[in-house]
Amino acid sequence: MTSTNLPFSKKGYGMIDCIIGGQILSAVSSNTLSIIVGIVIVAVITWLVAVCGIRVFHFYERWAWLPQVVALFVLVGSAASKFDTSVTAVGDSVTVAANRLSFFSLCLSGPVAWAPSAADYFVYYPQSTPRWKAFTASMVGLSLAFSFVYMLGVGLASGIATQPTWSDAYDISSGALIVAGYDGLGGFGKFCAVLVALGVIANNIPGTYSAALGFQVLGRYPKMVPRYIWVTISAIIYFICAVAGRNNLFDIFENWYVGFTSFSSL
Repeated sequence: MTSTNLPFSKKGYGMIDCIIGGQILSAVSSNTLSIIVGIVIVAVITWLVAVCGIRVFHFYERWAWLPQVVALFVLVGSAASKFDTSVTAVGDSVTVAANRLSFFSLCLSGPVAWAPSAADYFVYYPQSTPRWKAFTASMVGLSLAFSFVYMLGVGLASGIATQPTWSDAYDISSGALIVAGYDGLGGFGKFCAVLVALGVIANNIPGTYSAALGFQVLGRYPKMVPRYIWVTISAIIYFICAVAGRNNLFDIFENWYVGFTSFSSL
């Protein structure tokens, strides 16, 4: 059993992505734009691309990564000087080893849960496609993407204790912390933050599309329901959850969902 093929798990991804995207867009506007409006923007664009089918979805995903990578490298240049690389592990050797293993497991749960998406999308490839190409595309793509953003996230987290502006931003939201990393770049920094928010949408689209496929494999009758209807139902569910849980449910669900993906990926 894999979490990627469970419609419920995709609602979790959708909710978290919507909230993070809403937080970023709200922080970019200096909180003049509410998180709810940001959630609406993320959910609507996600639904629009996913409901249009694989051609539009594939075209969007083919190019969406490029501006996001540029924006993330700009974030590295803007924020890296404030990363606290002097932080040392706390505790005895056994505790440190356990903490590192736990962190590694949490990091692994994300890409492992997404790996079976190959079954959802590589099915459109010619039957003559070698297995090693499918494996290499999945392995390299997931490894590079997750490793890069994990390290960037660790860097931002390490600066919270020493950077008051980052600490204040994190008290508002995780999205506000990302925007704070662009401090000093003015309008260009806000533009890059918007690109990062669009990256959240690009991450949300495959989950929404796969959720529809997941519903259709539940049985004969769900299979009879058109895919675009399941896409719409999925988007409505995680949109409502994101709006209702934008304050407290997000933290609770994120902590629970990490454990759920780790277990269901086994």
